Amino acid sequence: MDGSFTSVSADTQAGAGPLLELKEAHKSFGHVDVIKGVSLTVRKGEHVVIFGPSGGGKSTLLRMMNLLETPDSGTLTFEGKQYFPRMDSVLNRHRVLQQLRSQIGMVFQRFNLYPHLDALHNVTLSLTDVKRMSRKAARLKAEASLAEVGLKDRMDHYPSQLSGGQQQRVAIARALAMDPKVMLFDEPTSALDPELIGEVLGDGICPAGRRPAGVRVRRSHCRVGRQRDPFHPWGGPDQGLLGSSALERTLVRFPS
Repeated sequence: MDGSFTSVSADTQAGAGPLLELKEAHKSFGHVDVIKGVSLTVRKGEHVVIFGPSGGGKSTLLRMMNLLETPDSGTLTFEGKQYFPRMDSVLNRHRVLQQLRSQIGMVFQRFNLYPHLDALHNVTLSLTDVKRMSRKAARLKAEASLAEVGLKDRMDHYPSQLSGGQQQRVAIARALAMDPKVMLFDEPTSALDPELIGEVLGDGICPAGRRPAGVRVRRSHCRVGRQRDPFHPWGGPDQGLLGSSALERTLVRFPS
């Protein structure tokens, strides 16, 4: 994946400055260059869609936005503060990373739920350990978040007792409960029934007044709305950042 882009979507607040910026990011695994000089700007209220074939580096790029994957080079800035590169001590680096990740939520492609915790405690754990909320406050927040994704009657169920779609909704509830300023979605609706997608990621959960900026990874033949398409900024699939003919099979439709 290579290239750079920056544009403003219809959802972006007028005059909004960059919320998150990734500049000239590079990442290699062994001899394979996965991310090659990618630059990305996300503004408050903006939705960005990254789409393309498997193995193109989409998830790696997402994970670099909250430093779950450390770039080999480049810079990462969030709310005007540079988080990479930094020359902190190990102890201070841990504190800084925790601060960054508490404000940038992520829904993982494979859910990453704790198998020994029920749905409720999968959500409360980050609220008590990261946000230092009281157990009572965290429980109330988690219950409301799970109810919003339709799991009010599954709060005491363990991941092994939930379907794939239900596990995915627990992961979404966990991320939203943190009230992040940016949400990273790595194929957040891949295990959901079509009729649930609008309910889970629609205005009922993320109303316009508190909707975080969003970066989503989608695969071929998806439908997205009110979002900008960073991988076709120059007018054609062969010129997209992924540089793959497989993008020709990708369909994105914007509502009129």
